[in-house]
Amino acid sequence: YQTRNQPEEYLAYIETIGKGSIKTADEKENMIFNSAEQIFLSENYQKALVSLQSYKDKYPGGSNLYKADFYIAESYKALGKKEKACDSYKAVIEGGHGSFVEISMLSFSVLSYQLERWDDAYSGYQSLYSAAKLDNNRSAAMTGMMRSAFKGHNWEAALTAADEVIKDARSDAELKQEAEYVKAKSYLAVSRRDEAYVILNELAKDMSSEFVSEMQKLIAGLDDDMICTPNASKKRSKAEPEFSTYIVDQSCANEITMVMHDAIADRRGKDAILVIVCAMELGIITRLPYLAAKKEFPSVGGRSN
Repeated sequence: YQTRNQPEEYLAYIETIGKGSIKTADEKENMIFNSAEQIFLSENYQKALVSLQSYKDKYPGGSNLYKADFYIAESYKALGKKEKACDSYKAVIEGGHGSFVEISMLSFSVLSYQLERWDDAYSGYQSLYSAAKLDNNRSAAMTGMMRSAFKGHNWEAALTAADEVIKDARSDAELKQEAEYVKAKSYLAVSRRDEAYVILNELAKDMSSEFVSEMQKLIAGLDDDMICTPNASKKRSKAEPEFSTYIVDQSCANEITMVMHDAIADRRGKDAILVIVCAMELGIITRLPYLAAKKEFPSVGGRSN
């Protein structure tokens, strides 16, 4: 039975021959867990899930419960079942010990980010940053906080994390450029365009930057306060399409248009234009001609604003 990795059958057998007492309760539990662990280590993940769950069902308060949850999470991750893996990693974080918890925090955060669960990813990285004993994990946590906050439009958190990434001695030049980029776009999103302008100009000076093309476009938009494609002609023979046709998610076109009107309601000229620029940079609307914006939002004023 032991050669076949069948501990439960072995324990049942010694009970039938009256030898069950030769193993203590703890020894019996460890035999069943160790068997499931060996199946996991052999990378037979489907079978490991069955064996580990059987252990959990038999010993709901077992001493190896958090390890079983960790192996279950790792098995689900290996099988591409990210949502279930996150659930099990969370169980380890809440009830585990030692390095299992730190590893689970990192894996939970990475998978949540891949699933585009930005709030979960941010909170996971935040917990990792507070608990991590390894410097590399602390750096990874802060970078993850920056990216998750930025993706989730948590601009103030993104700005705070970006500053920490820039100050971190372990951040390389490319990561620091990314952090500056995050700061610039976050500043744009909260209407702090003067601060954004300074950063964008600095980024654009480094021609090796992967962001330089976009930086130049953003700067041009801030300099000219014009919402148009670079080669758009000033005169068109046909009427401009309606603003709603430039909304990326057409299923929510009416709602997005209403929100845009609310956001622009008390703004004029450059401030009104900035709202539209932010919407473009956030992927809510595509880059649109000036006249289409002016038609929908008269408060943007003339091109010279």
